[in-house]
Amino acid sequence: MRFSFLRSLNVKAILFFSLFFILFQKALIAAPTYTCGYQKISSIDVATLWIEEGGIKRAISLGDGVNDSQANSIATHQNHLYVVGIQSDGMRPNATLWITNLDGSNRSAITLGDGVNNSFAISIATHQNHLYVVGLQSDPMRSNATLWITNLDGSNRSAITLGDGVNDSRAYSIATDQNHLYVVGYQNDETNDNATLWITNLDGSNRSAITLGDGVNDSDAFSIATDQNHLYVVGVQSDGTRFNATLWITNLDGSNIRSITLGNKIDDSAGLDVALPNTNFTFRDSFRRFSSVSYQRGI
Repeated sequence: MRFSFLRSLNVKAILFFSLFFILFQKALIAAPTYTCGYQKISSIDVATLWIEEGGIKRAISLGDGVNDSQANSIATHQNHLYVVGIQSDGMRPNATLWITNLDGSNRSAITLGDGVNNSFAISIATHQNHLYVVGLQSDPMRSNATLWITNLDGSNRSAITLGDGVNDSRAYSIATDQNHLYVVGYQNDETNDNATLWITNLDGSNRSAITLGDGVNDSDAFSIATDQNHLYVVGVQSDGTRFNATLWITNLDGSNIRSITLGNKIDDSAGLDVALPNTNFTFRDSFRRFSSVSYQRGI
């Protein structure tokens, strides 16, 4: 009788854990993934959002399908997807923000650039009730590293120039914490491109620019991640002969810069992305190839 009772308990336990495992497996399978990029359609590059869920893949065109477009970065927040990239108007590429529901429906496209000169949106981060997008806005003389800040619906847009406004600059990646924005890219000084870290308040005020590179040879910063105490930036630093993949580590205020060469110093190398374990603060975004309507940054 006792063994019969134990067998009954064992059967129930097996059934319970089997059901739990099946439900857990289904939950894992059902979790959607969101990917962005571009799909060539009838010789047009079309910014595209792919949603994969439960083994079912859907492709959603974000671009207008008339002129070239490309999606460079994606973020999720609450019940929406936020994608940034470029949409050409036939004359120039325009930094663009696309907003959709989590299922890709109800798409809206918002031009971030000035619509007069070339602009490129490269990376996006979300924090509380705002979107933060970085890239570049050109004027007739130069490209300017630019930060765009909008509400979650894309309204109340502001464009903040991070570069010095004198020489070329570009912003590639952004990270946030509770009080600050951290942006990396490069600032030219008329002689070299210098890997640069810009730090601002969440509203874009109180901007500071910190040179990470050695200031002697070209350098560029492509990606950033942050934890509660430090910033981690990867990119390239030239030694005058070759480019070396480089990691820079700084305090949150940009002080105490430490440079670590990752490459073998024999062949060209580049650090394109950085990630940190077990942190909720990390936002990273790798340097990427642009479509034919824009440029490709050579290293």
